[in-house]
Amino acid sequence: MGQHTELVPERDNSLAVEAERSSERRKYKQAMAVELLASGMTVTEVARQLGADPSTLHRWLNDPIFVAELEARRDEIVESMLDQHLLASRMATAKLMGLIDSPNEQIALRAAAILYAGGQRAYEFMDVRKRIERLEDNMGIVYGSKV
Repeated sequence: MGQHTELVPERDNSLAVEAERSSERRKYKQAMAVELLASGMTVTEVARQLGADPSTLHRWLNDPIFVAELEARRDEIVESMLDQHLLASRMATAKLMGLIDSPNEQIALRAAAILYAGGQRAYEFMDVRKRIERLEDNMGIVYGSKV
């Protein structure tokens, strides 16, 4: 007995391939939108840059996952800026510390005054932060929600 082979027509995968490509394009555009929005561009500017309709971006901005990615990227940018600012502050403090020993009395006094004022601001900030933490503890607030 011979084998019976049923002939099955090949499926047209072009729709599946096109859907996958479309999905990849959307993911790419959303990733670009996150970068551009996080950098400070407006929805209209981002839409123009991506060749998309502004309503598309507004729809993405209603998507919790997209918004979470945008907020995370903004947090990364702010964190990077704060790191750079902290480094610059440390370098400025080191420079001012060196100027305190200046033979020029006016330079030494000015450096001391700037260091003192910066120290006072840092102390006040730390004091306010501690007060806020105590208030939050007294109110039972943990990470933005009541316990």
